Amino acid sequence: MVLISNKRGVFFVAMALVILSLFVLLYTFSSEIIERKAIQQRIQTMNEFSLSMVNDLEKNVYVGGYRTIFLIEDKIVTTGNYASNINSVFQEAFLESKFDGQENPILLDSSFQSIINSISAEARKMNLELQVYSRNMSVLQDDPYNVKIIWNIDYNLSDLSDLASINANANITSYIPISEFDDPIYLIETGGKISNKFNLTPYNPVYTPSDISNFSNHVANSYYLSSTNAPSFLNRLSGNFSASEYGIESFVNLGELSIQGVSINEKSTLDYVYFSNSNPSPLCTVSGMPVWFRIDSSNAIRYNISC
Repeated sequence: MVLISNKRGVFFVAMALVILSLFVLLYTFSSEIIERKAIQQRIQTMNEFSLSMVNDLEKNVYVGGYRTIFLIEDKIVTTGNYASNINSVFQEAFLESKFDGQENPILLDSSFQSIINSISAEARKMNLELQVYSRNMSVLQDDPYNVKIIWNIDYNLSDLSDLASINANANITSYIPISEFDDPIYLIETGGKISNKFNLTPYNPVYTPSDISNFSNHVANSYYLSSTNAPSFLNRLSGNFSASEYGIESFVNLGELSIQGVSINEKSTLDYVYFSNSNPSPLCTVSGMPVWFRIDSSNAIRYNISC
């Protein structure tokens, strides 16, 4: 009887140990699952914050870029000189809130530090810490009607509870339409007497021999048309009249120049030709157009105008 009792005791002890071991395993396993889910949820939250941050940065880069172009054009009007080192101007505006070496009030809330401070404050509300490092910024065009700004950054987003962290690189890209601005060539070459916004022509085709009414309106309003023979908007800001694959051109309304007291020259009225030192010939006229209208023969071919 004693032997049987001992065996039963050993059995129950063994069972208790097995049950206890299973309980420990289940508890550990459940804890790991809970912890893993917490980490996954935290990572998802951080990824969503990262996407939101990139969207916010794109909007802020748009605002900062718009204001920088505005300041560049304002300086062009004030000084009568074209801009130089445009990329450097944008770098200074974004990274230092400065224009021409001076802190500028309209750049303060769209500068790198201001933007990051604001986003970092939002991160801390979510128990996150954000660090952003500016690498480089480029200003370019990949179409005739927009300025493209690319801002390359590195950033680290970490959970203050040490659950997770994200280290990543992002290209912040914004497009600023040039239709918001005046053509620098008109501003400079007319001494600020004539301004011309980049309004895209509503006509296609622009010129039709049987009915020149569209062409007449196109010229009278100095509408713009994309052209690989013409300078781009960024080229125009710099006073560079050379051709660009993202070029854009208009005809100068010499009647408007005459009204404003700007001296008139008898040459091709395509803006980048008329306001430059070049004077291609022969010149062509179009029946029904104003007496001052001229276009050089090589460009006339592009408009299907017969000289």
